[in-house]
Amino acid sequence: MDTDQNLLFGVLALELELIDIRQFAEVCCTWAAHKDKSLADLLVGRTWLNAEDRTVRISVLGALGKMKAADALKAITRHLAAEQTEREAAVDDERPVIAGVLYNRLRTGMRLQCDATVQYALGKHKSRLLYSDLKVKSPYNTYLHAGLPPGPICSPSTASMIAALRPAKHDYLFYVARGGGRHQFTRTYEEHLKAIEAIRGGQGGRAR
Repeated sequence: MDTDQNLLFGVLALELELIDIRQFAEVCCTWAAHKDKSLADLLVGRTWLNAEDRTVRISVLGALGKMKAADALKAITRHLAAEQTEREAAVDDERPVIAGVLYNRLRTGMRLQCDATVQYALGKHKSRLLYSDLKVKSPYNTYLHAGLPPGPICSPSTASMIAALRPAKHDYLFYVARGGGRHQFTRTYEEHLKAIEAIRGGQGGRAR
């Protein structure tokens, strides 16, 4: 890798929380003195990767080390999608499904409308968001702004990272909470409204 690719790799490793800033600085000093090795090789060779699942994270590091800039941007997208999945999903088996919904919305140009981004924009957790909360002025508010938020909103679990890398293949665009941490997934807005009606007894709900 050239210098730019090495530095990009290092920034991605920081973004993915594979290393902290002190460790990154230490490796950069070593790399500066041994340019025959890539930053990726030096990082993977360390034992202090602060990962809950070191095997998964090391494989991610290895893949990132071979990435071109365009692929690196995809990696950032997947990481941000993993964060939305982490906050939107409550049970692990739904994480790939929710990740799939997010990617489907991104592909079709729909706003993500993730409550988690509104919670982050508000700077505090609310057990129930009000419609007025959805209007909070923030670049992180995905009810107002299309695409992913401009930066991290949380640290995703390994399960959410895997879900973002391997989303379920389906054509769902909406989901609504139905209790017990689970959601009802639907393909059209009409189906979504019917699901809300059935679950909430006509009290209404937000499209997500």
